[in-house]
Amino acid sequence: DYKSLMGYKISGGVAVYVPEIGTSRVYVLGAVLRPSVVSIGRDTTLLDVIMRAGGFSKSAVTSSVYVFRGGLKGTIEVYDMSWVERGKVGKNPVMEPGDIVFVPDNPVMTINEIISLITPMMNFVNSSLNLYKNMKGTFGW
Repeated sequence: DYKSLMGYKISGGVAVYVPEIGTSRVYVLGAVLRPSVVSIGRDTTLLDVIMRAGGFSKSAVTSSVYVFRGGLKGTIEVYDMSWVERGKVGKNPVMEPGDIVFVPDNPVMTINEIISLITPMMNFVNSSLNLYKNMKGTFGW
């Protein structure tokens, strides 16, 4: 209960940990230059997160970019982002916390093949994030 801490005075030498609140992330994986976890704001779009991950790689199949809404167990949406390469404007949805973006490098990949690629990546990313959070809390980073 935070009210019990009101008025509490901190003396010198005391470390205080303040956890992050409201951080929203999207996972950008596959044929991008820097597959990564990207922080998003209210109006962050699919193209925004792809660009924050370095943009499309040379082997990217931009005509079929997969968005797993809310993670692997959410709905799957497919977007044609090839308009970017042509300098045009096209459908560019707003990202939501927990979305996974996957840019394939093979035009005939099935959803099952994509999920089998994403699952170990997500396990690694989540383990790394958990380790970082634990170390951050322990060492006050």
